[in-house]
Amino acid sequence: MTNKLSYIGTKAIICDGDKILITQEPLTFIGGGKWELPGGKLSEGEEQTPLEESLRREIEEELGKNIRVKIENVVDIVRRPWNKPGAQANLVFLATFRCTYISGDITLSDENHAFAWVTKDELKNYEFISGYLPVLENFFEKTK
Repeated sequence: MTNKLSYIGTKAIICDGDKILITQEPLTFIGGGKWELPGGKLSEGEEQTPLEESLRREIEEELGKNIRVKIENVVDIVRRPWNKPGAQANLVFLATFRCTYISGDITLSDENHAFAWVTKDELKNYEFISGYLPVLENFFEKTK
């Protein structure tokens, strides 16, 4: 596989006690309905924007303006295939940040079908998009 380009993005592992927030992609996507983390790729014009600021924008877009989180440190970098129809790249690099839930209700955008707060032991009950499960397992191992 030759790289056409690579997208860069940010993802959030939002923690509330021993649970993290995961989101489900729309069921209408090809192979849709899998689970992932809130966040997304940098928008045009965000090349010089701090990654935390891009992540805050993504969280607000996907989870609503009422949710408040504290964005902390990068905990992992995910590199995974990007096989969406019409994409100009075939890889995406995602800086994954640990975040702490502070307050607010979640109001999902049409970018997600559902959300769930899950513990480490509940991860096995969800089918994740390629690349996310190892990051989450590693995250839980490091935060014992």
